[in-house]
Amino acid sequence: MAQRIVELTWNCKECDSKGILGREKQCPNCGAARESGEMKMDGLDAKGADGNNVAATVTDSELLSLANAGKDWFCECCSSGNRGDATACANCGAAKGTPKPAPPPAVPKAAVAGVSIVVILGGLALLGALCFGWMWWGARPVEAAVTGVHWQHSVAVQQWTPTDSLGWEDTVVATAEVPPVGGVGERAGWAMVPGSCAMAHFADEDYICGSDRVCTPRYRSSTESYSCSRTESYSCGEDCVDNGNGFATCTTKTCTRDVPDTCTRTVEVPDGEDCRDVPRHCSRPINKSQCHYSTQTWATVDTVVAEGADANVTWPEPALGPLGRALRTGTYTVTFGWTGRNGAASRDIHPATIEEWKTWSVGDKVSVSEPYVGDVVIKRGDVEVR
Repeated sequence: MAQRIVELTWNCKECDSKGILGREKQCPNCGAARESGEMKMDGLDAKGADGNNVAATVTDSELLSLANAGKDWFCECCSSGNRGDATACANCGAAKGTPKPAPPPAVPKAAVAGVSIVVILGGLALLGALCFGWMWWGARPVEAAVTGVHWQHSVAVQQWTPTDSLGWEDTVVATAEVPPVGGVGERAGWAMVPGSCAMAHFADEDYICGSDRVCTPRYRSSTESYSCSRTESYSCGEDCVDNGNGFATCTTKTCTRDVPDTCTRTVEVPDGEDCRDVPRHCSRPINKSQCHYSTQTWATVDTVVAEGADANVTWPEPALGPLGRALRTGTYTVTFGWTGRNGAASRDIHPATIEEWKTWSVGDKVSVSEPYVGDVVIKRGDVEVR
């Protein structure tokens, strides 16, 4: 990108002279030094219709040297302006970078902020301690006791019973019955009931029942022209940057725009079709001979229950015939009671075996915790009870 140097202007605060050339470090009218407050130059944004700065391009070698000397600096001692490449103040002779006397130290903001952070963190820590204490207090263990024990034994009485079942004639094999002995060792027999067979739906069969002609379009590639636009670059003015020394560097700005054009593209055009024969699939039902068979199964004919709240645990002993059997099911319960946050409370557990259940007696002591979050925890010594 092309660049050029232009000269700016400034105004004197002392005598109100206007349009002083940027090369001047003192006012030509009153001799006042150009101070940092007068470094707001005029002419930086003065642009013509073409977007370029209206100022003439600087070509003089001495002015170019001044423009490229770097940003003017201002003396800390007398506030006079100096060329960027000057090493000492032209007004008072102070070396470039001579600092002003250090001001008295101020209270660092970070220290004040640090105190605030300490206060905030302390408050959060106190709040956390209160919350932890509240949770701990709510979960403190209390003494509980076994207030009841209960057992229930159920015996289902089953009978080896003749029954009727459907089966496919070509898959069922006639089998002789083996009756149970003492409720075990049985095997069901299968015997066809004469005259009971009939055709019934067994499954659906898939088969090819002809074909279908399927055609798909065929295409070929072709090139065509069409109206389009393309992007072109052009000069659309200048961007000027103040050099900080009475001059500015202006750089040509490049923009883009769309212009009409003719383009080509590849298109697909019809070119006949491709055809093929695709098998057609149909479905038909398959029927088979289905028959009734005499067979046997276990059928529940009675349920006997015994229960109690003491250690005298028994099982019902129902009468069983020669073709009967008994299936046993036991349920065991231990109930705990205590005084909780909301008054009297209780909880049941169900030991898996009678041996485990028998380890509990009314009056046995346990500890119970009722946290505000989560379930009640019951412990027997150090072991959690479930």
